[in-house]
Amino acid sequence: MGKEQLGFDDLLRQAVDANNKREFNRDSAHLPGEIEAAIRYHRTQIKAFHAAVQAADLDTADKIRDEAHMMAVKVNHGEAGILADRDSPGYVIARRCAAKAGKVPLFGQEGRFRIGVGGVTVLIAMDGMFGLGGPLPGFAAHAVDFDPPFFSETGYRSFLQLQNVPPEPGLTTAEYVTIAIANHIASMKGKLVPILPQYRPKETK
Repeated sequence: MGKEQLGFDDLLRQAVDANNKREFNRDSAHLPGEIEAAIRYHRTQIKAFHAAVQAADLDTADKIRDEAHMMAVKVNHGEAGILADRDSPGYVIARRCAAKAGKVPLFGQEGRFRIGVGGVTVLIAMDGMFGLGGPLPGFAAHAVDFDPPFFSETGYRSFLQLQNVPPEPGLTTAEYVTIAIANHIASMKGKLVPILPQYRPKETK
């Protein structure tokens, strides 16, 4: 049986895909394609990203973030699933470049640390460049003590797409997180709420 003849739409799709691949190869030529080299390169990207955010230059920060994504795709052999599972390039690179536990990370760097805001101690899980959101990274806020009131009745809140934190020169990661949470508490008119029993660890119910 002979090979089935491709229709015009199929030929056009192949041509578009080939053009996209050539464009990707050209744009990513300066980026490493092996995981260990990508990890080393990402550490320089984090420093450049942090400097751009602290200069309130979000356009440059966005470009660095896009470059980081492109590098992860290149490591992933040109495939888009850079966050498909914990062994995918996006997760591996971010994990290997994360701040030490308890240390406040740079902008663009993953990290977990505690901070006090509005009389509440909060565990912050900061996203790096591969997380959701724009140039200003998102983060998750977790209650540390489940007995006092919190700014969420679940003891958890995700902060993404933070338009309520205008970038200003010199803004630190800790200040950014503090402002975002303080603004949220202000939106609750400063009234914290009890964490519901079903969301508390068993020993604190």
